Amino acid sequence: MSRSRPPKRSRRRKAARPARASTPAASAPPPAHPTPPPDAPTSFPMPDFDPVPVRARHDGWTPERQVAFIEALGESGCVDHACAAVGMSSASAYALRRRVDAQSFRVAWEFALDYAVRRLSDAAFSRALHGVSRPIFYKGEQIGERRHYDERLTMFILRYRDPVRYGAWLDKMASERHPDGAALGLARAVDRVADDAWADELGEKRRSDHPPLPFTHVEGSKNADLALRLVPDEPEPPAPEPDREAVDADGIPLYDPDGRKRTRQERWEIGQAEEAATRATIIAKLDELQARRDAAAAIPGLT
Repeated sequence: MSRSRPPKRSRRRKAARPARASTPAASAPPPAHPTPPPDAPTSFPMPDFDPVPVRARHDGWTPERQVAFIEALGESGCVDHACAAVGMSSASAYALRRRVDAQSFRVAWEFALDYAVRRLSDAAFSRALHGVSRPIFYKGEQIGERRHYDERLTMFILRYRDPVRYGAWLDKMASERHPDGAALGLARAVDRVADDAWADELGEKRRSDHPPLPFTHVEGSKNADLALRLVPDEPEPPAPEPDREAVDADGIPLYDPDGRKRTRQERWEIGQAEEAATRATIIAKLDELQARRDAAAAIPGLT
């Protein structure tokens, strides 16, 4: 008995898969030039410099490209952004900078970076005032963010941007103030503002005999040359007259006949001169005494 073959299965053609749509980029590349702040100057003040003489090439560092690079560097402060603005690579920019005849180009480069430091200063102010956003992750997923404020950056800006109030010199000073100095000063300041405002309102002359404000007295505890006294309430007493007859431990007068105070070196020299004069006087007397003895010994019958 012959076996019948099973019917052939119809082969199904696999449907062609649709082409995958190109996924958009996660984030657009950063612009070549960051957006300047509203109060930034419109253009970088271009320093005078002579472009480096290079071989003429349409894709090389032409004089126009060198000037445009310096201007872009002064605006952005970034060499990569400045090179992208002129269509050149950063390696070629540094190679041009290293050339012996590129002194003016190097000088203009440094001036551009000095000018661009202001953008870094503005960014530091922004971070100190508004903080920096830091993400918060939980089990590998971001669930939020928090605002971080750098207190050390704030202290640095205050110390060097407002040195009168927060400068390093205050660490070596000793301050004195009335316990209610702030309250008294505020009350007097408010009264002064009210008096001036009413005088202007009534068309009268402003007072000029307001009581003094109680400022803080700050005096140096170690370095007297750093002492600062702000509008003292009372004038300082005059310095006492020096004692012209005063002498030091060796008995040398501290002041010369003209009233000028002698230095330590001058007093030492005076002491050495007086000691030499005294020694010479003693030696002369001893020599005179010895001469008398020799004369007496030469007379017969006196020995």
